[in-house]
Amino acid sequence: LVCAMRAEATRLGIDPDLGEPDMLAESFAGDLGRAFLNAFRAAGGSTPEGEARGIIHRTNYYDAAMLQAVQSGCTQVLLLGSGLDTRAWRLPLGEGVTVFEVDVAFAPEIKR
Repeated sequence: LVCAMRAEATRLGIDPDLGEPDMLAESFAGDLGRAFLNAFRAAGGSTPEGEARGIIHRTNYYDAAMLQAVQSGCTQVLLLGSGLDTRAWRLPLGEGVTVFEVDVAFAPEIKR
């Protein structure tokens, strides 16, 4: 769901606060992500623009926390329930930082 929302934000161009658009989100979300997003909206979710803005602020918060930890000397990052998260590819973590993504078995397979 989050990945589909990020893809939508990129498609709509609603990411001025985001360092750069998430070009991987669309391919990762795929048909299943769009189906989740459509079901969310059908159940009373907000407008596409509202969803996109909300997900951008959420993403910025976690990106900033992760970058601050790495800049403070953290060399390992654990993304628990990572799903289709693209941080390992998007963020400039630098050499020597290892990212561990933990989720259900099929999530990493989608990213390969």
